[in-house]
Amino acid sequence: MPTWNYAVVHARGTARLLAPEALPGLLDRLSRVYEDGRPAPWRMQGLPPDYTPRMLAAIVGFEIEVQRVDGKFKLSQNRPPEDVEGVADALEREGQAALAALMRAHASRPPESR
Repeated sequence: MPTWNYAVVHARGTARLLAPEALPGLLDRLSRVYEDGRPAPWRMQGLPPDYTPRMLAAIVGFEIEVQRVDGKFKLSQNRPPEDVEGVADALEREGQAALAALMRAHASRPPESR
């Protein structure tokens, strides 16, 4: 991906380690959020009994109390419109439809509001 095409968000705040006993519930919630739409979603239940404790021992859980969020878009805004459209087309062909749509939406805004 060229470095002139990205969207990034930095969340800053105070991090707090989670107690080890909180990890199973956290991993269960995360896997349900990110796996439920898949044909064969991954689940902790059903893993070999000796595997889960070893896996959990290798994970450090934390949460962040977000105090500041900074976002930045760099979406070919310094390129001519035909370049932006060509890059967006290529991104779509590569399965990056969300980034292509963001580029098009951003490019269609007047320069003073970007």
